[in-house]
Amino acid sequence: MSLAKKINLRKGEDIIYVTKIFWLTYFWLYFFGFIFLGLASFFMFWLFSKGVWGYIIFGLGILTGLYVIFRTWYFKNKNISVITSERVVDISCEGWFDEYISVVHFNNISDIYVRKQGVWSSIFNYGSVVVETIDSQSSLKLSSISNPQNILDILIENKNLFADSKTLRGQNNIYKTFLNVIPNLDEAQLCEIHDLVEGQLKHIDKESEIEEGEIKEEIAEKF
Repeated sequence: MSLAKKINLRKGEDIIYVTKIFWLTYFWLYFFGFIFLGLASFFMFWLFSKGVWGYIIFGLGILTGLYVIFRTWYFKNKNISVITSERVVDISCEGWFDEYISVVHFNNISDIYVRKQGVWSSIFNYGSVVVETIDSQSSLKLSSISNPQNILDILIENKNLFADSKTLRGQNNIYKTFLNVIPNLDEAQLCEIHDLVEGQLKHIDKESEIEEGEIKEEIAEKF
C-alpha cells in the first residue's frame, strides 16, 4: 500500500515531509543480531562436530540473528511521521499486526516544541517533537527523530501557510456568495454597496498617490 493511500491523502493535499526514527535508536538491535550471526559462524565447525544438535544450534543462531536484523529493519521503515499541507500523521507499528495511525490537523494545534533527553541526543542531534492540541485529547509525540528543530520549523511554516490559505478560501467563499446575492438586492441596497465600493476605491487611489510621492522624494534625495 502506498503512503498516500495509508494516510488517506485528500484531494488538494500534498505530502511535504516524511521522517523516520533516528538510526542510533536501532543500532544496538542491529548489533545484537550480528552478534548472533558472528557467534554462530565462529563456532560453526565446532558445532558441526557435535552432530545433529550442533547443526540445530547453528541453525537457530543464524535464524535468530537474521530475524532480529530483519525485524529491526522492517519496523524502522514502518514507524514514520508524515507532514502534509494540512496535518501531521504519525504511523506507529508496534507489532507484526499492531499499527496505530494518529492524526492532528493544523487547525487543532495549540503548541509545538522540541524535547531532547540525554547526552546522546545532544551529541547526535536527535529528539522528540511534541505536538499539543487545543482539546488536549489527540496530542502527538514524534519520538527519536533526527534534527528535530528542522521538523519543528517545517511544521510551523506549513501550519502558517495552512492558516493563510484557509483565510483566503474564506474570503473567496464570501466573495462568491456576495456575487450570487447581488441580483436579489433592491435599489437602496445596491446604492449603499456602490457608495462603499466608491469610497474604498478613492481610499486605494489616495494611498497609491502617497506611495508614489514618497518614491519620487526618495529619488530626488538620491540625485
